[in-house]
Amino acid sequence: QLEELMKSMGNIDWSRACSIDEGIAALSAGNFDLVFLDYILPDGTGLDFMKRAIAENLDVPVIAITGQADSMVASELIKAGAYDYLSKDKLNAAALHRIMTNSMEMSGLRQEVVEAQKKMAEMSTTDGLTGLNNRRFFNECLERECSRALRYNIDLVLCMVDLDHFKTINDSHGHVAGDAVLAEIGQLLHHSFRQADIACRYGGEEFAVILPNTTSDKAHLVCERFRRTVAAQKFHHQGIDMNITVSAGLVALQKLDNCNAEELLRVADQALYDAKAQGRNRVVQL
Repeated sequence: QLEELMKSMGNIDWSRACSIDEGIAALSAGNFDLVFLDYILPDGTGLDFMKRAIAENLDVPVIAITGQADSMVASELIKAGAYDYLSKDKLNAAALHRIMTNSMEMSGLRQEVVEAQKKMAEMSTTDGLTGLNNRRFFNECLERECSRALRYNIDLVLCMVDLDHFKTINDSHGHVAGDAVLAEIGQLLHHSFRQADIACRYGGEEFAVILPNTTSDKAHLVCERFRRTVAAQKFHHQGIDMNITVSAGLVALQKLDNCNAEELLRVADQALYDAKAQGRNRVVQL
């Protein structure tokens, strides 16, 4: 019946699977927009199929096909994730077209909501200019990493980085040029540290890097290498060449008298202040 009705509706490609295993294999291999699902199957029920599809992350809208008095079955399938149901005794072109259109629209809206939620989550923890983690993420992460380091007695280092004389760039070349420099610094930070390290834009022209499982001496080597990379880099923007340097301060959690996130940040800021006071373009380790 479904095949004949779909033929009358025009441009629809469809295939049939006669068991849960066949259906899951078909969804895994193909690009399907809808699934029409019976309840009684040779190797289980429609609910079993839904559970398998969800477990294997096969997110395709499902329309349950039920018998005349199977409202309970339809209800169970919809609770399990089916978009709608159609009774076998009411199969006709109009009903089929309506339910297919509604399910496709619901699926599209659901996907839009998922994408919007994902984007909002990214925006809440990501700095839009540099692509690094933002200050909100940094604050949460620093607390978590400090607790983990203390609990398991592992090394943790915090490095604070600031661009030297950044106001001069904005004043001389404009804020667009300054933003271009910040974005490039963000990329250099991302590529200069390990994947396990957590690089963040702390605010303005200041950045922070949390280095778990790293001794202060190793962290100093990495920060010094980053400092030299920035100093050797030519920054270009609309025909303008700019030379940039950075100052950095770092401290290991285990070297503090008060081992907590607030104290770690305070001492790292002090180390950065000392680097500025000593002439800039250097790394100071406390």
